[in-house]
Amino acid sequence: MRKLGIAILSLASLTAWANEPVDPAWVSAVKAVQAKRVDQFKQQSHWLHEAVKALCIKPGVAGLNSARRAWMDADSALHGVEAAAMGPTLARRTVRVVGFRPTRVEMIETAVAEADVEPSLAASGLPALEYLLFDKGDANRQLTLLRQAKRCQYTTGRAAAVEAEALALQADWQAFLTQTTGSEAVVADLVNQSLGLIDSWRSGRNAKLRRDKPLQAAEYLQWRDGTSRRLANHLSALEALWQAGDAGHKLADVAMVRGGRPDLASRLTAAMASLRDTQKAFQQAKPTQAAESLAALQKQMTALRLLLESELAPMLGVTITFNEADGD
Repeated sequence: MRKLGIAILSLASLTAWANEPVDPAWVSAVKAVQAKRVDQFKQQSHWLHEAVKALCIKPGVAGLNSARRAWMDADSALHGVEAAAMGPTLARRTVRVVGFRPTRVEMIETAVAEADVEPSLAASGLPALEYLLFDKGDANRQLTLLRQAKRCQYTTGRAAAVEAEALALQADWQAFLTQTTGSEAVVADLVNQSLGLIDSWRSGRNAKLRRDKPLQAAEYLQWRDGTSRRLANHLSALEALWQAGDAGHKLADVAMVRGGRPDLASRLTAAMASLRDTQKAFQQAKPTQAAESLAALQKQMTALRLLLESELAPMLGVTITFNEADGD
């Protein structure tokens, strides 16, 4: 009877903290962190549009280099937005609109030739602009193409479309920040989008992370030059979101109120730091060490995912809805 009483008491305590509302101050802090990422993306998109316009007015190596730097900055800013595509970002499907991959070269070339036809997502956005600005590598070879009026006009139009989406997204986020309801949805998005991002990396959709064969030198160089930057930006954005809030209104405080488990916050911080350190080690490793470094990276991703899914999600009262086959 005594054991039954203890069991009933424990169940009652579990139900009590599970039904506690998530601290609205913490949710507001999470939203504010992500809103800053959206603001940054809007600004970088504007600079990209201006750089492409200037390049097309006066084609030259300096202008092309400026446009390429602006593209890199805008792409990095998008990484911060897509790390946890919650709220308006998810509703608008912004990441798909301006970041559709893989790049469809044939569709881009067709769209350039048919300037009066609205291009598909596969021929738009930052990946398409990457092709239009970087494909030939050598600046003079790329400028030869961009001196074609129709091609430069199309490139400018794609940059303008990216800025337009960034502006609309920012406007929606300003309204979203003032909303006092929907905390549960924000927390659910944060958990599920974090899991989705990790699964994308683990499954290799975001990079050529082959688990069934050794990483080839060319794949390693691609990772080192571009994909590694994307993962680093994703991790930085996720860390900022999960560590949002002021003293008394942070994840550790939420975990204490809801489950008496403030250690979950410190363990999450440690898991993210370990993943970040492993990513840096992989980036700096020699191609011959890539397979071993990749295995370590996958292990850290799996550990972070397990913590989010098996401990943090139940503590926050979140149902896992992300499906690895969903995509965006």
